[in-house]
Amino acid sequence: MDGTLLSDLPNAEASVPAPPKMDNHHLQQLLHMHAGDTRLPSRDIPRHTHPGTIDPQAHHAYIPPMPSSSTAPASDLRRHARKHARYDAFDDLFTYMQLPVLLSAVFFVFQLPAWKQALLAHWPSLFSDEEGGSFTVQGLLVNSALYGVAAYSVLKATALVG
Repeated sequence: MDGTLLSDLPNAEASVPAPPKMDNHHLQQLLHMHAGDTRLPSRDIPRHTHPGTIDPQAHHAYIPPMPSSSTAPASDLRRHARKHARYDAFDDLFTYMQLPVLLSAVFFVFQLPAWKQALLAHWPSLFSDEEGGSFTVQGLLVNSALYGVAAYSVLKATALVG
């Protein structure tokens, strides 16, 4: 074998010298000699701590002051107010017109001949046997219920999107 045997290694206990025995008197002398070593030198202690407390931006709840309205010219303020008034007017118009426009669009789809043909193909019992193919009372009720469901779905979808 090419390894080192455990018996060939130096004994750790024999190589480390034992610490000298100290009595209490000798230990107290050492402590008094080195008592000042644990203090900070006076040059490392800050003397003036007030600059950090005077600066308002140094506080954790600092909110910058609002700019005064006197910094903007009056013409800019009036132009800005007119622009927002025009935007608010368009926004109000779209809000008021949204319901009638959407209901009109759904009503238009329900009046198309393609819608009536699809109903006739799937539910012929909703129509009379006459040549004109008009709705029966049950057909009008089903068509009205489908219109209501479609209008409600469209309004909910626009509410979710917008």
